Amino acid sequence: MKFGEQIKERRQELDLTQAEVAEKLFVTRQAVSNWEHNKTYPDLNMLVRISNVYQISRDSLLREDQKLKDYLEQGRAMNSFSVSYGFIWVMFGLSYFLDDSTKGGSIA
Repeated sequence: MKFGEQIKERRQELDLTQAEVAEKLFVTRQAVSNWEHNKTYPDLNMLVRISNVYQISRDSLLREDQKLKDYLEQGRAMNSFSVSYGFIWVMFGLSYFLDDSTKGGSIA
């Protein structure tokens, strides 16, 4: 069963509306609707919160939806890239600052 079908079914079992779930998760009702219709996926942090609200394990949420797994893996790769990219810019900035200060220039 796909992620969206699973959370919709579980929400109905818990007798909750999309608006009630949205309030518990601090998102919009439209976000919940988009998840249920497999239009978008939550990030990993939200997936943890969803599993708590729906009282369902993260493993069972991920088990049958390969697209969700791929989406989360892509997010992890992007986070690693962002951290690496930021580190490179910090190092570049430090090297520029240190190089400039060793040339005898004054720091105002």
